[in-house]
Formats: sequence, structure tokens, C-alpha cells
Amino acid sequence: MIKRGKNYDFAVVSRTDGKGLVAAYIEKEKNMEDNGDISIYSLFTGFTFDMNGIVAVTDDKQVLSSNSEELLSVKPGEYRDIFTPDIYTGDEHRMIHLESTGGSWYGEIKQMKDYTLYAFFPETAIYALRTKVVIGTMGVYILCWMTFMLVRGYVAESNMRQMEKQYHIIQSVSSVFSICMLLDLKKNTWEMIKASDQIRKMTGNETNTANMMKFFCKNTVAQSERQKFWDFVNPDTLAERLQGKDYINCQTEIGKGEWFSIMLVPQHHDAHGNVEAALFLSRNITDEKMREMDYQKKLEKSVEQAEQANIAKTDFLRRMSHDIRTPINGIRGMVDICRYYIGNPKKQEECLDKILLSSTFLMELVNDVLDMNKLESGQIKLEEKPFSISEILKEVETVVGMAATEQGITLTVKKGEINHENLLGSSLHVRQILQNITSNAVKYNKPNGKVILECRELPPKNEKAVFEFVCTDNGIGMSPEFQEHAFEPFVQENSSARTSYTGTGLGLAIVKKLVEQMEGTIHFVSEPGKGTRFTLVIPFLPDDSIEMQTEQTQSTDAVKGIENDKILLVEDYEINMEIARFVLENEGAQVQEAWNGKEAVDLFAASEPGGYDVILMDLMMPVMGGLEAAQCIRKLEREDAKTVPIIAMTANAFADDEERSLAAGMDAHISKPLDAEKLIQVISDICKKRKEHAKGDADI
Repeated sequence: MIKRGKNYDFAVVSRTDGKGLVAAYIEKEKNMEDNGDISIYSLFTGFTFDMNGIVAVTDDKQVLSSNSEELLSVKPGEYRDIFTPDIYTGDEHRMIHLESTGGSWYGEIKQMKDYTLYAFFPETAIYALRTKVVIGTMGVYILCWMTFMLVRGYVAESNMRQMEKQYHIIQSVSSVFSICMLLDLKKNTWEMIKASDQIRKMTGNETNTANMMKFFCKNTVAQSERQKFWDFVNPDTLAERLQGKDYINCQTEIGKGEWFSIMLVPQHHDAHGNVEAALFLSRNITDEKMREMDYQKKLEKSVEQAEQANIAKTDFLRRMSHDIRTPINGIRGMVDICRYYIGNPKKQEECLDKILLSSTFLMELVNDVLDMNKLESGQIKLEEKPFSISEILKEVETVVGMAATEQGITLTVKKGEINHENLLGSSLHVRQILQNITSNAVKYNKPNGKVILECRELPPKNEKAVFEFVCTDNGIGMSPEFQEHAFEPFVQENSSARTSYTGTGLGLAIVKKLVEQMEGTIHFVSEPGKGTRFTLVIPFLPDDSIEMQTEQTQSTDAVKGIENDKILLVEDYEINMEIARFVLENEGAQVQEAWNGKEAVDLFAASEPGGYDVILMDLMMPVMGGLEAAQCIRKLEREDAKTVPIIAMTANAFADDEERSLAAGMDAHISKPLDAEKLIQVISDICKKRKEHAKGDADI
């Protein structure tokens, strides 16, 4: 019911279900503004705030507006008793405490012109929010603290790993180096990490790096090395010298004869990459330095020896040119003289003897060079054949004695007590050793001089008979300087006296290598003007069999055994053909000539089986060489092609030449110039064995 004097709000809407309007009204509160506007009295009416808050507006006389009906019912003048401020210190805002039937409240006051605004919240809500804030703040703080601790732990662990790494590096370095110190290049200070007490004393009490290094340099480093040492460790330039390098090092002498290797290694760099600290490392390398210096001396000595060898070789070639031309000149001269004395047999005999002597000397020169080359290349293989030591001594006495008699020298050969007369070894090389030693004693002697060769057997060693050979002369002797090089190839003491002392300078070098190859020893003592004494000790296997005597008897009986033998002689050089033919026909052999390998193969193929008893084959010939010819003959389809003896007859005198000859199917190898007696002996032996073999096959 609408009352007079009251204010109402109306709402009118048309009906949807029929004709007409629907009107509604509500009486307005007395404290609300007219015309539907919100007034200060209705500002908070019906509002509900978060956390159950209460808001009130006063004009210092009464509560004008509030969302709490309890406050709106307060009479004017009484609200001050309700709002009893309880000021909290420590805050820039005032907070008041409100007690009501609803509990305890806390709020804040704001003055706005003529009005005062109060805002309150329950105590439980205030402290609940504060607890949440505190807990949240504590959570954030704990999270930050844990993050900080994790980061700090990671950094600490990383630093620890780096420190451990550096520690292990320093420990490893310290195990190698005897001195280890850290140099702070920025502060110019140093710290000793490892050193002996003696080294610590050498550094003095200086804390300044430069002063310490100067003290160490002055009192420890050898004077000749001080400037080099200081230039190396100078702290003023060290950072610059270490820039961009892993390390720098040097070697210096400390004290007397002690050498140290010093290494400087950069350790820390600043933000610009400059070196701030470095490790000073040092270790004793005296033994290494001594070995290095010894090696250097040996190297220098080797270079010196190589230079001397080169000089000696050059001198040898010069002497060889002289020594080869000398006998050739003698041979040609004697031929002219021999022609002049045609009809004078005695004078011609003298010329022929001198021609033979000159050719023998020329042959010895060539043999010496070949022997030395074989020894240096390891091509000489020592035989293990029976021989008599007494026979060797007799042969040496005979051969060298002739030269001694011509020069007026007395040669005496003495044989002491010998228990093993027959030995196994290389008799050829034993003879060569003794002949070279005694020949030198005769050659480098004085008029009416004496040479004594003594032989005696020493106590056995390792089941071998040991012999000592001593050759003593009272000749010109050797100077101390030459004695150091006496066993070197191509060396002679007096190269200017060529008319008195001839030779290649290879004799002693050959002797030494042969003796050493026989597992023996050789040494000498000599004094200029008084003579020389050589002592050789050589072991041999004893031979108790009678095989040697049997072979010697058979060889003697077989010397004249090629009469009526049919021989195919293959040679391309006319003079050699004539010489060989003469030797063979002089022994009663029948000779057929062939001038190259192809001709020899054709002649053999055209002959009747058994038409030739032996073939003498030169190796180097035109059209077809001897090796190829021998192989072709062995391949022919006839019975005697596989068995006919083929003997190589060549000027090639090296061991591999003989091996190639045998590999090509040849039976023997004879070197030129031909030794007539040896040639006949070889042919006789081979033909005899062939006949015995053929007879045995016939009996079967």
C-alpha cells in the first residue's frame, strides 16, 4: 500500500501472456537519495567484502554508511566508544582495534574532507593472511637460499675439481722435476712448492722474484751460463715471452759439471689474456747431458773419421793410379826390351821374369781391393776344411822368404810346442793373414834387418785349439799418430816414399777383419826406428781325421789327368782364348773353340752324345752370355746335357758371381787370371768324378 510522504521505486513491464501491464514498486529507505541515485547513505548497503570485511563512513558525529547493520544502529555520539584506536608502532599507517559482538577486528582510518572512512577485517582473516605472507615469504627465501647454496656448491665443487686438477698436475710435475716454484709475475713474488734443502739455501731469503733469481744466478749457475740463465728467467720480460706459448725451456750448467733443464709454464691469465703467474720447473739432466755430449763427441769423431776415410780413399785412388800404372809400364817396357834382345835367351828370360813379377804385383793390388770390398760387405765366407798348420808356416816362409832375400832381410820362422797339427778352418785366409803381416815386416824394414815369425799353441778354450802368432821386426816402426789409424783402409804412413814402400794400404785392414771374422784378436806395439811386434790369437777346431792326407795324395796324383780330354773352350777375348788353349793343349787335351754362348750351344747340340768331356765357359760375352748358354745346354733333350761338366772361367771374382754360376747349372767357378795348375786340377777332378759316376751306373 502506497503511503503518503514515502518514496517509492516503480518498475513497469508489458505482459507477454496477454494484454496489459505489470507494475511493481518498493519503498525507498529514508537515507537513500531520490531519483534512484546512490547516496552516501546507501553506498555500502548490502555489500559483502572479501575476508568478511566491514566498511563504515562517519562525519565525526555518527555513522553515515556501512555494510554492517550493527554499526548503522549505533546512536550518534556513541560510535567513538566503538572505534577505540589501538595504534601499532613500526608502521607508517595507523591500525585500530575494534571489539564487537562479532569478535575482534583490525582496520585502518582514512580522512577524506568531511568524512572519515573506516575499514575493518576480522582478526582471524588478518593473521591468516599475514601467516600466508610470512609462509610465502619464508618459502621464497628458502627457495632462494637453496638455489644460492646449490649454485654456491656447484661453484665450490667446480673450483675444488679445478684445484684438485692443478694439485695433481703439480704433484705429477713434482715427481719429475726436483725444483718446483710458483712465480707471481704481477706481484713479483714467488712461492717454493718443492725443492731440496740445498736448493732452498741457494735461493736465499729473498721474497722478490727478480732478487731471488739474481742471487741464485750469482751463487749457483756456472759463470759461462749466467747471462743465458738470467735472460731466460728475467721476470720483467717473462710474461711477454710466455704469451701464446705452452712453455719455454733451456738447459744450463749449475755448479761443476751438473746440468739442469729449466722449464717455465704459464699458469694464470688476466681478463686480457696476459700471463700473471708461471711455474718454474727444473730437473737434473747431468746423465742425459753427459750421454748427449758423449754422443756429440762420437758424432764429431765419426765425421772426422769419415773425412779422414774420404781423404784416405782419395789418396788411395791417387796411389792406385800410380801403383797400377807402374807395373803396367814395367810390363810394356820389358816387352820392348825382350824384343830388342831377340836371339839372347838369357836376357829374354830376365825380361820375362820381370814381366811376371810386375803382373803378380798388379794382381795383388786388384786382389787387395776385392778382398777389402768383400770383407766390408760380408761376402767372404770362411771355410771349414782340414789343413796342416806346419804346411801353412812352410808356405809363408817360402813365399815371403824370397822377397826377404832380395832385400837382404833375414826371415826366421819358429814353431813352438803344438798339440794339434791338423786343424779345421780356412787355410787360404790363414795363409793370407800371416803373409800380409810378415810381408809388411819385410817391406818396412831396414837393410840387414830381421823378421821373426813365431807360432805356438795356447791352452784350449771352448773345445777349440788356440794358436798365437807373433811377428817381430827391427824395421822402421810406426809413429804414435799413425798407430791410431793403422787398421783403417787405404792408410799408409809415408805416402811420399813410393819408390821404397809400395802397396794399397789395405793389408792391415784386411788382416784385422779376417782375424775378427775368425773370432780372434790382433794387437801390436811399435816404436819409430826400432821396429814393430804384432800378436795374433786365433782359435781353430782340431781335426783328428786322416781325410786331409788322403785328399792331398789324391790331388797330387790327379794333377796330370786331362790328357786326351775333349774340351769345348768358350771365350770372346782372343788373348785369353790363346792362353787357355795353350795351357790345355800343353797338357794333352783336345780343344774346340767357341767365341760366344750361342755358338757354344750350337756346337754342343750338333755334337754326338759324350762328344765333350768338359765345357769351359766365360760369363760375359756378346750375342749370348755364359750363364744363359749354360742354362740352354742343360735344357737340351739329350742324356749328356744334364751331366756334362760346365766350368765358369771369368774375371768376375765376387762371391755372388760364383753363386750365380752354380745357380745356372755350372759345376765350378775359376777366376781370371788363370792359374794353370789350378785350372788343370779342377778339370781333372771333375772329369774323374764323372767317369767314376758313369762307371758306377754301367755296373748297375
